[in-house]
Amino acid sequence: MSNETGPKISSLGIQDVQSLLPTRKLNGHKGEHGKLLIISGDEGYGGAGILVSEAAIKTGAGLVKLLTREAHISASLARNPEVIVCGGENAQNLEMHFPWAEAFICGPGMFQNYWSEQMLYKLLTFTQERSQPILLDAGALRLLSIEPFKQLPLPQNLVITPHPGEAADLLGITTAEVQLDRLKATIDLHKIYGGTVVLKGQGTIIFNGETSHLCSVGGPELAVAGSGDVLSGIIGSLLSQGLTPKEAAISGVAIHSAAGKQFTEHSGRIGLAASELIPYARNLLN
Repeated sequence: MSNETGPKISSLGIQDVQSLLPTRKLNGHKGEHGKLLIISGDEGYGGAGILVSEAAIKTGAGLVKLLTREAHISASLARNPEVIVCGGENAQNLEMHFPWAEAFICGPGMFQNYWSEQMLYKLLTFTQERSQPILLDAGALRLLSIEPFKQLPLPQNLVITPHPGEAADLLGITTAEVQLDRLKATIDLHKIYGGTVVLKGQGTIIFNGETSHLCSVGGPELAVAGSGDVLSGIIGSLLSQGLTPKEAAISGVAIHSAAGKQFTEHSGRIGLAASELIPYARNLLN
């Protein structure tokens, strides 16, 4: 990974973000701790929305609302009754919830079909001239690489969290080319899409156009289904609590990777279920 022509890369660990993490006033209430709206869970992928919302509510977001397909409502409420869950089969029935939010997550458990496409289009249209931060992950990133989304302006306070395969789609290159020079890929993603870029993988890189951070903590234990959903939930929670996109991204990555490290210290590298990261992440915030 070369940085000869790019920004200086700072190493990143949990100790580097302690001063950024949110605190609680003794007389605080839930309305002061952020309202996070999550769009997640197309047909057959309801677990993604559950993981994202659980990670968000358990890392400090005051109020979390999940917009998903109707089939996933019962499972979400059974798992996390603290999360407000709204289901609908078209965006027209769900976009009324957008003005409520102070931050957004969109993409986990979504893919190229009418529900996902409608929801992303409506959200990007809504946020174009608004200041609420928005995190795009997973299926939303795949959709950004195709029409009509390629032509849509993106919000200024944007965080994108691609893994190498999604980064390759966004850049129109191969995954191998992304991995050959991950820093260059991260910089190129920022040039095209703006915002704060989190290129996941072994040695996660965060770049916002000014500063670059490399997190080498964590390992193959984090390479499991749902791990990225948990990361999105943590970053989105921090966005809703008032951190800037850069602060939320570096803090979320540091917390997520440290949670993975703590899991391995207790249980080893094999057999992590993504939801098991959440208690460790919560402890790191306290």
